[in-house]
Amino acid sequence: GPSHEEAATETARSMRRTNPNVKNTFYYKSDIDAEFQICSDAGPVFEKHPDWRFGDNYVNASSPSFRRFWADHLLRLARETDEADATKPLFDAFYIDGLGGPPPFPTVDGLDHDQSLAYFEGMREMTLDLQNALDDLGYGQIAIANGLDDPAGLPDHSSFAPSSMIDHFAIIQFLNRDNGKWLLEPMRKLLFDVARSPINDNRTIIIKGWPGPIIDQRDIWPNNTQPKTDEGMRRAAAKMLNSALALFLLVAEDNVWFSYSWFWDASDYIPFGKNHTCPDNFYPVFECPLGEPLGPPKETEGAQYEYTREYQHATVYVDLKNRNATYVAWHSGDSEHCPGSVDAENPTEMEDGRNDGTILSKNFRNGLKLGASISME
Repeated sequence: GPSHEEAATETARSMRRTNPNVKNTFYYKSDIDAEFQICSDAGPVFEKHPDWRFGDNYVNASSPSFRRFWADHLLRLARETDEADATKPLFDAFYIDGLGGPPPFPTVDGLDHDQSLAYFEGMREMTLDLQNALDDLGYGQIAIANGLDDPAGLPDHSSFAPSSMIDHFAIIQFLNRDNGKWLLEPMRKLLFDVARSPINDNRTIIIKGWPGPIIDQRDIWPNNTQPKTDEGMRRAAAKMLNSALALFLLVAEDNVWFSYSWFWDASDYIPFGKNHTCPDNFYPVFECPLGEPLGPPKETEGAQYEYTREYQHATVYVDLKNRNATYVAWHSGDSEHCPGSVDAENPTEMEDGRNDGTILSKNFRNGLKLGASISME
């Protein structure tokens, strides 16, 4: 079959034919050698350099020659241009997974301490080299570093990448594993010391939202209470969206983007294939008006860990002590799809916890609009 690169390139071209304004991101699991051995059309070159491996499964990111090879390989994709506009790159960003957490770095299974340190430091040099090369191309492309979940990671991420994904946003380490409730102080730090940190003012931040209290991957809720069927997952994705969206809109600025899905397959993001977990009608909340934020988030007076934020057409309520009291209420829009809104022809009241949608990106002036795509392996 096609290589990772061929499949992603054709997918990106197909998406641009459908929507010329869509943003394409190329995903790379950069730490394991199988990405080159099995998936990549650069595999034959990689196989000729045993010194480019660490242990049985990892790339030797400490090798300058490997880092040059890796960057040159991705730059070939970065030079691909749009079919309809040769001045526009086909890929707008390169999502770099597998970078690991902030220092002090752990010892990786199968590697000794010195090899592990060289590996993590090399991964960061490799990503920085890629970004410098992308800057030289002049298309405005960016490298997105995965794994920003802790304030301690901010100085690390900002030193080698202009963009980061907060992957475990409000899940796993931010939850009580027994009951799925948010851990109050870790969540406060996530929202205000990570997502809204001044360090990120000139960086692009992507928030990965999730349906419900996921305490482990893949898609596990406390006491194994997650839905067990595709239809159940579709219903849960729709129902849980509003609280996930509220957390995002509490901290959002023009440089902060949001994605929402059960996991990372295409069928999790869109109603694609018979086993998709995205609702059949996608997410009608994209049509709800939002408008500009009318100010920063505010802590509710006399109520610790409770916050509000006003937008032109919606109010955001976040109570870190109560997921059901964390939601977005719209002031206008289609009352069927914009929870909290009331229209003259079909008045209705807000239903607690009613959730109807997701957002892969946002534009404050025009409401919630689809504007980003992920090209996956």
